[in-house]
Amino acid sequence: MTAITKFDVAEYLDSKEMIAAYLNEAINDEDPNTFLMAVADVAKARGMAHPKMG
Repeated sequence: MTAITKFDVAEYLDSKEMIAAYLNEAINDEDPNTFLMAVADVAKARGMAHPKMG
């Protein structure tokens, strides 16, 4: 049986360029929640445990 690990995008947001590219893609999505989730991912990558959303 193959073990499946949880994917965490925050582990890959390790540079300003990668973060900028990620946020640019998210802001162009039709669903505004996509951008909010991306901001939360960036906050996690930067070490913020629980960013306030609204």
